[in-house]
Amino acid sequence: LAKMLNNNQEFVLLDEQKVVMENLYKIVTKSSKLDNKKVIIVEGGAGTGKSVIAIDLLSKLISNKAMTAFYVAKSSYVKDNYVKQLTKDIPKFRFLRTLFKGSGSFIDSPTNEFECLIVDEAHRLTEKTKRSWFYYGENQIKEIINAAKVSIFFIDPKQSIDIKDFGTIQEIKKWANSFGADIYHNFKLKSQFRCNGSDEYLSWIESIIYN
Repeated sequence: LAKMLNNNQEFVLLDEQKVVMENLYKIVTKSSKLDNKKVIIVEGGAGTGKSVIAIDLLSKLISNKAMTAFYVAKSSYVKDNYVKQLTKDIPKFRFLRTLFKGSGSFIDSPTNEFECLIVDEAHRLTEKTKRSWFYYGENQIKEIINAAKVSIFFIDPKQSIDIKDFGTIQEIKKWANSFGADIYHNFKLKSQFRCNGSDEYLSWIESIIYN
């Protein structure tokens, strides 16, 4: 996975992305079995690099520390898209697919089964998990926090796509507190990398859209 990322320009970290990734890496790797659970919230709008950081962090945790870490997202399109990008020049990539999990994969997970779960697009999480015509589980956020020693939620608090979207910072903190977890909510990505827009221009756009 590390080799795939190093050869892929779409997953190169820039500026504040590097700073956030390095701080996340320190928190995860310094967490011991005796510590409280840790819940980390990373805020950022579209194009600020949340997914790039998530994938890079996954690579480093697995390759450098041999940790049980997974990338988690609700959307199968998101997961399949990253697997496709990462494996376009790699002939053998079956193991890579196992590192990408759906957000409803942890209904029956025992407490602290995994060392780290990296949740992308946390604003898309739902309360229950739909499979075919039926709904399972209690709450995806609760189940993810229960399953991992460290849970990292990348979230755009201003983005809502579906009426069933349940992921909010308030909901994440509520469940983190119920588990007695240490909460880190000091990571906010602001710079726009996808369209190379200046911070001032993006602030102007947001003032029109959200006010």
